[in-house]
Amino acid sequence: MKQGLARQQGIGSLAIIGVVVVIALIAVAVIAALRYRLDTQVNESIALLQSTESAFQSYQEIYGQFPGDDGPLALLSLRGEQWSPVMSGDADGNLEAPDFRTFTGVDESGAFWQHLRAAGLLPGDPALVGVDALPINAFGGHLGVLAQPMGGG
Repeated sequence: MKQGLARQQGIGSLAIIGVVVVIALIAVAVIAALRYRLDTQVNESIALLQSTESAFQSYQEIYGQFPGDDGPLALLSLRGEQWSPVMSGDADGNLEAPDFRTFTGVDESGAFWQHLRAAGLLPGDPALVGVDALPINAFGGHLGVLAQPMGGG
């Protein structure tokens, strides 16, 4: 009878060790999946920033203006149908996109995205306005543009 009790306790210890090993393997798999997802989001965000930078530079080479500051509207509408719904900038050589309006999509910061889309340099509908005009990054937040240093420096 004592031998049977000893076997049951031995089997119980092995079962506990087995459960701990399975839980550890699941934890490692979950951590690896979360790390992969985070790495993917970071890489997608970097790609969005790089494509925006490239589109910005191409726009300047093609039109000789900053996207968002380009205008007047009569000039923009001559470029084709896709330009008809966009806002124009004041063409003063400065992108009026202050940091307190970075993520509102108003003024020239919203026109910035409209112009890049109308030019075919970024995907999306150039008719979108306000916050809807701002691209969504891989983390679910908006990508904004500003024309001054952030944080006062």
